[in-house]
Amino acid sequence: MMGFKKSGVTMVFVSHSMTDVKRICDKVMWIENHSIKMTGEPEVVIKAYSGL
Repeated sequence: MMGFKKSGVTMVFVSHSMTDVKRICDKVMWIENHSIKMTGEPEVVIKAYSGL
C-alpha cells in the first residue's frame, strides 16, 4: 500500500482501523447508512467520527 502511495496512485482503502487510515490516507470519506457524512483531512474526519 505504501509503495502505491509513494508512486502517486489513487487508491480506495476501506477500513475501520483509524491507525491504518491515519497512516495511509491523504483524504478520508466517512460513510454512514449509505450517505457521505464528511470528507476531508484524516485527522479532522477521524476526530469527528471518534466523537460519536
